[in-house]
Amino acid sequence: SGVIHAGIYYKPGSLKAKLCVKGLNLAYKYFNEKGIKYSKCGKLIVAADKMEVPRLLDLYDRGMQNGVKDLKLMDAKEMK
Repeated sequence: SGVIHAGIYYKPGSLKAKLCVKGLNLAYKYFNEKGIKYSKCGKLIVAADKMEVPRLLDLYDRGMQNGVKDLKLMDAKEMK
């Protein structure tokens, strides 16, 4: 599918989290050095209701702890 995993789902400090973040950074560095075209479109994770908000915030915290760049919490107005 061509997806590069950022490391937001893995336990902070785990090997999977570290390798995702490192691999993501190395992949984009390689693409840039070799002139390989790519589309960095990001990922939108949505809480469908109020009960899912704590899980969304947990994912955000995990990503921040794992050093994932470009994370942003948005409200419904910002997604339009």
